[in-house]
Amino acid sequence: MYRGLVQHGAYVTPYLREQTLSRKLVLPIHRGRIWRIVPQNREASTAPKLSVASNERLIATLSSANGWRRDMAQRLLVERNDKQTITPLVALAENGKSDLARFHALWVLEGLKWTDTDVLLRLVIDKSSLIGSTALESST
Repeated sequence: MYRGLVQHGAYVTPYLREQTLSRKLVLPIHRGRIWRIVPQNREASTAPKLSVASNERLIATLSSANGWRRDMAQRLLVERNDKQTITPLVALAENGKSDLARFHALWVLEGLKWTDTDVLLRLVIDKSSLIGSTALESST
């Protein structure tokens, strides 16, 4: 936080007001309260506009390292309710490199009201407890 005093003005005592002004703790103003600290040589990344992304792109985003992007891709895929995404989602759930991507794929399939007992039973005995428990919950 970069402001020295984070408090509503109505609750500032005369002593606090004097200290705040003499030590310039109120500056800068109109810029929020929290500074973003990043390395000097960092290049800013642009967030993808997922609301207009294709279903294929959204399925790929389920493998993102960014949790917010995974959650958003999952939500959008469920909202679109496109049954043509079932085959690639099943493939991701069964063979994905990331357990989190597989987890999100299973929840998208749940949101699409998809059930295939054979696939879910194979996933219940998966080496990943996350996938096994998610598949078990999806099968009920």
